[in-house]
Amino acid sequence: MSQARGRSGKGHASSLAATSKAGPSKKPVPVQYAVDDSSSDSDDNDAHPSGVQDSSSHVTLHGSYEDACLICLENVRSQDAVWQCEQCYVLLHLPCIQSWVRDGVVPHSVLSNDAFPSRKIPWCCPKCRRIYDRDDAPTRYTCFCKKEINPSSDPWHAPHTCGQPCHKKLVPSCGHLCPELCHPGPCPPCPVTLQSPCFCGNQSNMRRCAQREWSCGKPCGDLLSCKMHKCAFPCHPGPCPPCPMRSQQRCRCGRSEEMRPCAEVGWQCGSVCARPYGCGHMCAKVCHYEGECGEKEDR
Repeated sequence: MSQARGRSGKGHASSLAATSKAGPSKKPVPVQYAVDDSSSDSDDNDAHPSGVQDSSSHVTLHGSYEDACLICLENVRSQDAVWQCEQCYVLLHLPCIQSWVRDGVVPHSVLSNDAFPSRKIPWCCPKCRRIYDRDDAPTRYTCFCKKEINPSSDPWHAPHTCGQPCHKKLVPSCGHLCPELCHPGPCPPCPVTLQSPCFCGNQSNMRRCAQREWSCGKPCGDLLSCKMHKCAFPCHPGPCPPCPMRSQQRCRCGRSEEMRPCAEVGWQCGSVCARPYGCGHMCAKVCHYEGECGEKEDR
């Protein structure tokens, strides 16, 4: 045992000596990979809560746009004159869209300019294909709210904006104007709060103007067209559906009575009217409302 310990001790000492001669051991250096933070930041900034991206999300902190012009495929910069579609809100260079309009209109000009000088040939957006009139062709560079012509580049404002309130009419139309500053893309939903009744009018709550139409979920209770039953459907927009109940109803001439759906009013029993005319003859028309006999037809 003592010899084994001695041998192990000598072995340990020899290993320490070898280590000291070789110098201190170097620790492994972790490998560092380059991470592109720009892509992750842009993905986070471009993500919209509803999963839809609009043109306003492409404005970077340096005042440039990440998207390229779909016509020339060059990047849209903050100092470039631009045009924005009113439907898809794509941002294009102003000279590019002007050239697009000219190149698209001229090949389709079948009629002569001299013979038909006032004709109007439509053109469309290169992305969403919305059709514009010839008079809607852009002729000048304006901000997004169209209040300022040739908007100056201001580091405190987003590119191509004037810094003034947008004040466009909100869609769907509610009578209010957009309160946001001049911005690209669509206007946000109307943020105005107001007292709004439900569809049936039994309850009223303070709601956002963009969500002012709502249902309380309780039975409608409006009197149906049969004038006997009330609507049992949950609070709903528009007119009430036909009455699903059945009731005793008389025919048009009033001689017969049957159990029929309330929605089927004015049914005919099929019998001849036989009301007497002043001349003594009888009405030969099939079951009809009173007063529709008319005058006797001469034969």
